[in-house]
Amino acid sequence: MSTVGDVTARRCSFTKVYPGSQTKECPITSGFFTRIGDTTVGWPRVRATCEYKAPLRFEDEFEILLTVREKKMRSLTYDFSFTKLTGELVATGTLTAVCVTLDEPTGRMKAAKIPEEITAVIEAAPVVDA
Repeated sequence: MSTVGDVTARRCSFTKVYPGSQTKECPITSGFFTRIGDTTVGWPRVRATCEYKAPLRFEDEFEILLTVREKKMRSLTYDFSFTKLTGELVATGTLTAVCVTLDEPTGRMKAAKIPEEITAVIEAAPVVDA
C-alpha cells in the first residue's frame, strides 16, 4: 500500500504517481546496474506509457499491481495499475526495460541476453481470456 504525500492543490501531481510503478519492479531490474558473476548488467527503460483515469488526493491510500506481460531474450515488459483502496482505478500503464551490459572503461551500454540467474526467477503472467 502507498500513500500520496506530495501534492499541489490537494491533488497528487502525475509526476509523483507514475514513478510509483518503479517501486514494484523487481529489485534486480529497478534501473540500476548490478554485477552478476563477471558481468555488469543494467535495465534502462526503453518504453513507458501511463493513462490516468482518476485523481489521487492528499493522503489517499492506493495499491500498485505489477505483472510481467512479456519476457523476451533481452527485455521485460511490465503492466501496472494503480487502484485506490476504495476500488477506484487511478492509472494503468506499461514499462519495457532492456537488459544491457556496461563497458566500464567507456561507459557504453549494449543490449544483452538476460542472465539465467534472472530468467530462472521471472516469468510472464499467464494470459487470461476476457
